[in-house]
Amino acid sequence: MRHTRGDPAEGPREEPTPGSDRVCVRDQMSRPAVTIATTAPLAEASRLMALNRIHYLPVVDPHARLVGIVNADDVRGTRRPEGPGPETVEAVMSAPAVAIGPAAPLTEAMRLMLDRGIGALPVVEAERVVGILTQSDVVAAAARGATS
Repeated sequence: MRHTRGDPAEGPREEPTPGSDRVCVRDQMSRPAVTIATTAPLAEASRLMALNRIHYLPVVDPHARLVGIVNADDVRGTRRPEGPGPETVEAVMSAPAVAIGPAAPLTEAMRLMLDRGIGALPVVEAERVVGILTQSDVVAAAARGATS
């Protein structure tokens, strides 16, 4: 299942005017975000990524609060030396995760991704992951003219 770009139950949303300051992260983020627990095996992370055709998983604690993020390279171990590898998500996640709020301007999120050299930002509201903004979401917004 691919993330949807909005909640159909909310009805049609007003499309922001291209180039306006009204273009917020919530307008472009993928939701719902697929998350994973710190204690989950790497095999489960790999399964979730393949099943959902995604490359990033926000990592949450037992209270569903964001504590880190893993990407496909972390899970596959492509950046680790050979030998026995870690078995849980917690061992390979990047922590703390860089996150952003849904009301933040898209341009702020883009700048943050560029400055930090990251490909995804978990979107957090009231300490809960409500979505994720990826490079693909930003490219799609740019193609529609929502970032100019």
